[in-house]
Amino acid sequence: MRATIKDVAKLAGVSTATVSNVLTGRKNVSESLRRRVNEASAELDYKPNSIARSLKTNQSHTIGVIVPDILNPFFAEVLKHIGYEASRKDYQVVMYESGESVRQEKKLLQQLMESGVDGIIDITSRLDREELKAGFSVPLVLGDRVAFDSVGNVAFAHTDNHASGRIAADHLIERGYRKFACIAGPVDATSAARRRLEGFREGLQEHGFTEQDLLVFLCKFSFDDGYRMMNHFLDIYNQEENCAVFASSDIMAWGAVEACKSRGIRIPEQIAIIGNDNIWCSKYIEQGLTTVEYPAKELGIRTMGMLLEALNHGGVFQEREVILQPSLCLRNTT
Repeated sequence: MRATIKDVAKLAGVSTATVSNVLTGRKNVSESLRRRVNEASAELDYKPNSIARSLKTNQSHTIGVIVPDILNPFFAEVLKHIGYEASRKDYQVVMYESGESVRQEKKLLQQLMESGVDGIIDITSRLDREELKAGFSVPLVLGDRVAFDSVGNVAFAHTDNHASGRIAADHLIERGYRKFACIAGPVDATSAARRRLEGFREGLQEHGFTEQDLLVFLCKFSFDDGYRMMNHFLDIYNQEENCAVFASSDIMAWGAVEACKSRGIRIPEQIAIIGNDNIWCSKYIEQGLTTVEYPAKELGIRTMGMLLEALNHGGVFQEREVILQPSLCLRNTT
């Protein structure tokens, strides 16, 4: 027979209310009582009834997550760690893909709120600031989005993307490159792409380079667009100019590498390529893609942590913005 909360309370020698407080984390309980309840729950293999718990707490214990592209390894890594953190706190996750469509993202946000989720994490949102300022009926964490003034139930977690661009510029200059291209991604749609380009451009300017030393290509964060834009660059590329390319995502950098290989151009002997993200396969691209690491694991952990903390405080965020720091992963393409 399945164990009940009364069975756990009896074995632990506490009230059912104490068991409930320990398992939901809604109230402070002494460490000794918490240990007794957890040991009793484990011994009895107690599993709370999620439907009954939802009715009692008026919470679904469900989190909605939106990402633009589930096939992109960066977002897959973020999702993995969001899921791990949710599971540790007995929450379940429902995930949707927006397909990089603003219209679809709006639709999904509305559907999630109407479905009764307790909170939402939206990674790399493409919605306009004005649409996000008004607030939502549940706490919302915007991942990979620079903070801006909004109502109290919106929070932000992101890497310093401006610093990512600066790191890429500093590294390429230190390596001796003197002409540059940036496959920049959708700068009008995402703050991440825009900030990386701004940081890269400013890094070059601080070392005395001008706009004439930099070509910029705008596209989607995709392998195909990285391949296509790199081919556009190679059509006008002069091998005597000692060129380097900053692709503001590893997926685009991978496409750029393959474009070079299709033309017999050696990396890094004839051209250098640096990416951004450090997705899991980066270390295998061209025997190791030099890239700027965006800590995807930490982004997943922190976005979920911020949201769960807010849910434990009546939907009020205790931390409104988390900024993660990028770092250089030096490999073989620069």
